[in-house]
Amino acid sequence: MTVPDASSPTASTELALAGSSADPSSWLQHQWIVAGVISASAIFVPVPLVDDYLQTKCRRFAVRKTLQAHGREAEIDRFEPYYGGAGGFFAGIGSAALRLPLKLALFPIRKPLRVIRSVRDVPLEIIRMALLGRELDRSLAGRKTGSNGASSPSIDAATIADLRRAFDLAFSRMDFRVLRAATKDAFVASTRMLAAVVAARRRTSSEEGELLNELQRDPAVEAETRKVEAQMARPEILSLFREFDARFEREFQEVRERRLAREASH
Repeated sequence: MTVPDASSPTASTELALAGSSADPSSWLQHQWIVAGVISASAIFVPVPLVDDYLQTKCRRFAVRKTLQAHGREAEIDRFEPYYGGAGGFFAGIGSAALRLPLKLALFPIRKPLRVIRSVRDVPLEIIRMALLGRELDRSLAGRKTGSNGASSPSIDAATIADLRRAFDLAFSRMDFRVLRAATKDAFVASTRMLAAVVAARRRTSSEEGELLNELQRDPAVEAETRKVEAQMARPEILSLFREFDARFEREFQEVRERRLAREASH
């Protein structure tokens, strides 16, 4: 797809169109929350690298279900820049060959710290997954509306990367105190118990690609998901989602315009 000029109406309204789209279906939101609950439970899995592995799988699952809802599941590998690495300390270390031994060496320090911070990190991880799916859903819906066609236009690799950069910027600049006040430690105890379910399923799963599908059918995961869905319906959480939508759109436009300006200068 040819990227429109940043000053064109299509470029400036591309994601704004998504802001007027309908809320996600209950099925799709359920998939995001399933992914968030499992990803949050990975914080408590006491096996080196399994937490990172599971969280990557969960992000891919949330994105794949979102693409599926738009008839684009076959494009999942193209969206790896959107669901890929979560950033943080290790993001600045170039190759996986360097990151792997460092992660293993620091695991005895990192894991207890993550557990200690779980009261904060568990609800944040769940909400991050829901927002990751939500903004992709809104973006795809907005592009479809803007195209006046039966399906949304293809998204080029640079735009996919822009979406992820915009998401990370918007997430890092949000004030999530209202989320912590609303959920407190409501998710932590049961999510800690879910870690045992996740670890057991992973040991017995014959196909790693089916792990998330198996886990979402587990009664413990389903019970936690329903509890989170009830929390998500609270007015303060819905207001937080709308605030994030607006911030994401602003960040996307800025990220995209900076990239187009750099390309034009070369």
